[in-house]
Amino acid sequence: MNSKYLSLSKTKKYIQKKYLQFKEIRNPKRQTIYFVYYGTVGCFSIGIIADLCIYLIRKDLLLALCNILSLGLFLLFTYLLIRKKKQITFLLKCTFYTIQSNILISMYCRIYLPPEETGFFLSQDLMIGMVTCSLASISVSRHTVMILSFAPILLYMFIGVYTSSELYLMSLPSLAVAYIFPPIMLARLQEILQTMQRQKTRMTSELKLWAAFNALHLQASSKEIQLCCLILENKTTEEIAALQYIATSTVRSNRSRLRQKLQLNQETDLQTFLSELIKKDFDYLESPD
Repeated sequence: MNSKYLSLSKTKKYIQKKYLQFKEIRNPKRQTIYFVYYGTVGCFSIGIIADLCIYLIRKDLLLALCNILSLGLFLLFTYLLIRKKKQITFLLKCTFYTIQSNILISMYCRIYLPPEETGFFLSQDLMIGMVTCSLASISVSRHTVMILSFAPILLYMFIGVYTSSELYLMSLPSLAVAYIFPPIMLARLQEILQTMQRQKTRMTSELKLWAAFNALHLQASSKEIQLCCLILENKTTEEIAALQYIATSTVRSNRSRLRQKLQLNQETDLQTFLSELIKKDFDYLESPD
């Protein structure tokens, strides 16, 4: 009894710790990705377990095996995420591909059902696939969304040809438009909004950095301010070099000169220092003499 209580206590503390770590994520995009990942894995796991029970009762061994495999992959992805073995974006893509693969196998198996059941279950599978595409459109790249959207429609077309169903083939064009374009358009809209947000954040950082350097009586060039902004965006040396069309060695030299100008010692992290600097309340514009 005591050991069980301790186990539950440890689990509760662990969940609270992870929740606090999630709240500390300041990047809205990363917060969205984490929220979508845990929400998707949690909700779809419940649905898969419910379907698994039905498949076992009906002795649909292939679908039952697919659901067990999907649950195993969800556990593996979550383990890799907790242990920080893989990036959250990669694991989220793998999760969506796992769900959509499960749906595609389920759709294919519907061919062998009685005709009166096939249409109902196909509609159910397509609806779940649409939910998956919608979640993907706000959290992963447009390329991934396109793959997730096209796969069920292509399989639906194959089923229509295989079963020689005129009803399926007649509904294919309107279904394809409704199924494919909204997620892709939403993904594109997300990219536009994220670009605008990055530009706004960079402009705000530039203003704050100019004010901070001015308050510290330090002369900064526009290139140094740009370098500070890229460091604040957590860009790597290679990414900064590519964005500024300079060599990586030049980036390292510029960082070193910036540290000297700010009089930072070896133990001080430059990104952390700049983050704290722009939080301070400086006047954005110089006072007129």
